[in-house]
Amino acid sequence: MTLTNKELNSDLMKLGVEGFLSAADRAVRAQIFIDRSNEFQCAMTPEALTLYVQVICGIPTATLTSNADPGGQGILGIMNSKNELVHWVYRDGGGNVYNWGMVMSPLTWPTDKACGLGNKALDQVGCHVSLA
Repeated sequence: MTLTNKELNSDLMKLGVEGFLSAADRAVRAQIFIDRSNEFQCAMTPEALTLYVQVICGIPTATLTSNADPGGQGILGIMNSKNELVHWVYRDGGGNVYNWGMVMSPLTWPTDKACGLGNKALDQVGCHVSLA
């Protein structure tokens, strides 16, 4: 199960997907600090995120790996203990993971209780969208 945009209660999603993407694009280009704001949350399935990265981000080679983490640079789909997709994080080529405004090394990410897999809301990597 993936959280829905209705459950996230993101005001920008009330504009529809196109409206949300336009507003998010403007915010990124203006380098608006989002922090823990709920305003820019958007629930996406693994397939939708892969297509978004391929088409909108211009990385046609982006590929989805389900039920595994092949390593490397990409976007990780994080599952909860019920095996439900609940969150996405970014991992750079050096293995650092970016989540909730924090950057965690490959050594701290698996156990960090605030922003890593040590957080009770997060359990495991369930899928990976490669950016190579």
